[in-house]
Amino acid sequence: MKTIGRVEKTTVVRSIRGGLLLVIPVLIIGAFSLILKEFPVDPYKEFISVFAGGMILKLLEIIYSATFGVLSIYMTYSISRAYMKTKSDPDVVSGGAAIASLISF
Repeated sequence: MKTIGRVEKTTVVRSIRGGLLLVIPVLIIGAFSLILKEFPVDPYKEFISVFAGGMILKLLEIIYSATFGVLSIYMTYSISRAYMKTKSDPDVVSGGAAIASLISF
């Protein structure tokens, strides 16, 4: 237990944990759009593909692509933001995290 406690207190582990917590809303939105897009009921699938010219299906595909399609960028940004927040002054974090995540990605 002492080893686990020491590992949990390290900056890297705290940063990864904090970054993953920041990504949870993106994952929830993407998961719901995937569920609504791929719901396994044929009348429902026909309805969303036909209603309003297939606009609902296109919207769900856009939401899915905007969340899971670029999840790696969200993860990189959120982990680097959490790391910078842990290591530096919280007021300085805003611009540096974006630059660091884009460079590392």
